[in-house]
Amino acid sequence: MLKIEEKSAIEQLRIMSVYLGADFYEGIGAARLQLNNKNGNGFIYTYDLLPGLSVRTYNIELANELEFEISGYVNNPLYLLYCLHGHYFHRFKNEEDTAERISRGQNVILSATDENPNVVILPDNIELKLSVIILRKEHLKSQPILQRANLSNILEDVFAKMGDDDPYRYFGGISNEIEKFAKVLIENKRTDVVGKLLTEGAALNTLAAQLDQHDRNVGQENISSTLSRDELERIVIISDTISKNLNQAYTTDDISKETGLSPKKLQEGFRFLFGESVAVFVKNLKLERARELIQTTELNISEVVHEIGIQSKSYFSKIFKEKFGMVPRDYRDSFLRADQNFELSYRSKAEFYIGEAEVKNIVKISDMNNRDVTVTGCLIQFKDEFFQLLEGPKQQVLRLYGKIKEDSRHHDVELLWKGARKNRIFDEWGLILISDRMTERSSATRDLGIDMKAMLADGKKSTATTSMFWQQIRNRLRTSKSVSA
Repeated sequence: MLKIEEKSAIEQLRIMSVYLGADFYEGIGAARLQLNNKNGNGFIYTYDLLPGLSVRTYNIELANELEFEISGYVNNPLYLLYCLHGHYFHRFKNEEDTAERISRGQNVILSATDENPNVVILPDNIELKLSVIILRKEHLKSQPILQRANLSNILEDVFAKMGDDDPYRYFGGISNEIEKFAKVLIENKRTDVVGKLLTEGAALNTLAAQLDQHDRNVGQENISSTLSRDELERIVIISDTISKNLNQAYTTDDISKETGLSPKKLQEGFRFLFGESVAVFVKNLKLERARELIQTTELNISEVVHEIGIQSKSYFSKIFKEKFGMVPRDYRDSFLRADQNFELSYRSKAEFYIGEAEVKNIVKISDMNNRDVTVTGCLIQFKDEFFQLLEGPKQQVLRLYGKIKEDSRHHDVELLWKGARKNRIFDEWGLILISDRMTERSSATRDLGIDMKAMLADGKKSTATTSMFWQQIRNRLRTSKSVSA
């Protein structure tokens, strides 16, 4: 049985991808597991939508039954599950071999305890389409989006009924109302900004429908749509166009002309797909892009405002704080002060003349220099490939990467990932080395328990010259429970 300790929803998916030997693609606040090997076929998507609210969707068929336990939570989250196709099984750990079968259309709400965690069993040779909404109550009280959707009071009532000392399980009946929202949620296959907003809208609608069925005493206005599939598709297409041209101004009339839909149909479609009006959707799209730019670039706030097509810097600051809880400058400074950890990884090709002694010397000098600026990380040399993962204050990591790109001892530098991270992997080490060329161990080398030759020989299509192979290495580094000297 696969055991997953408390981590973010994306980190949980990363662990699962390593366990299944699946490919793992990561964006800002979103990730995709893609399975196409002896263990099965399909996709699992995860989105961290806001503090306290995550979504996972399964569209997968496994060759072998997968049983996994999620434990280690201080305050256990609430899980709302809806099965669109197929079936799965659930039990609490203390129930041993007694597992409940959950079939298509069932509305399920669960909360475990640290002593009695959730155990989920995904069957073999069954096409499974499943949505999972994950709520962390300690983070939800201050979320304006839940207040706007009239969900705060309902959630408080559910949390009160659950309590903290005993596991909670609710099996609801079949609901077509939930299904139409869950279908949008599960069938979305995008991890970009539009994909996140589409998921956010569908998640809030699914959440509202599931809670409404759970507690009929609370009146909840259900949103429906009379639009055809073609009309909804036109809205998704225009949302993608808007996301690629955020420096332009878009009005409802402009979008209406572009799509051929009346303003009334346009608003109805946006509310169904995204849970927001056209104007609010465009605003949120700009804010998500702004947050991404602040996280991953060194643009100043004025440059960010220009990139997203907002004229007033003060207005931008106001709406950014409303959505994310702090003004843009404070959000940026939190990365510069290392309140937020920043991670960057890249791959490159070594020049043919680089020998073992020079690589050791590079690591020795970098180890000392990196410690001085509180940057930690790992350098891997395998055949003629370099892979490096750096973590620390954003400004220091980006400056270091800028110098690395100019180093003549390697070429074809390819950025694999950069973004915020809650925790470091390498703690106090400035830079450690893994290499297939080492004839002897030194203080610069460490054994991280990664056998790259075995990974290349396990039948996967990836080779050491592909980005995906090094993404797999990065995922193994991130999912290792400990790093031993």
